[in-house]
Amino acid sequence: MHRTGFASLRSARPPVMPTLGRAAAVGVHAILVSRPRLAAAACALIVATWALMAAWIVGLILYAITRTALLAQLIPALVGGSVILALLGALLSAFVYCPHCGRRFLLRSTGEKSINRARFRRVDSWASAVIEVLANQACRCIYCARRVAVPWRA
Repeated sequence: MHRTGFASLRSARPPVMPTLGRAAAVGVHAILVSRPRLAAAACALIVATWALMAAWIVGLILYAITRTALLAQLIPALVGGSVILALLGALLSAFVYCPHCGRRFLLRSTGEKSINRARFRRVDSWASAVIEVLANQACRCIYCARRVAVPWRA
């Protein structure tokens, strides 16, 4: 019995040519996003938000154990900082579009996601895209599942 799966669908996809704005072909299936440094800055702000959220959760646990005054003053600053960084990250992400489908691939919406979207272990596809942009300078769009190149390093 012959099994067909998503791998056969991916390999049958025709090569993608640049279609939007300043996009240029990178590799076989990846197209350059029009604002790569803006996308990288948004991803860095999102990761910094995650780090601050982890810090204030750890701070809350330590405060529940120790009841120190320093932690009582530090926790609101960490919460405020994480909210500000999250808002800045979302603002920058609003200006980065997928060159294939035209949707904001760094902002999660209630729209239908692609079955072939990339996932990192059990992490959601949106968070996986953020991590891939910072680690690999490319990711898969969570809506159309096509490769998007984000070459933010010189």
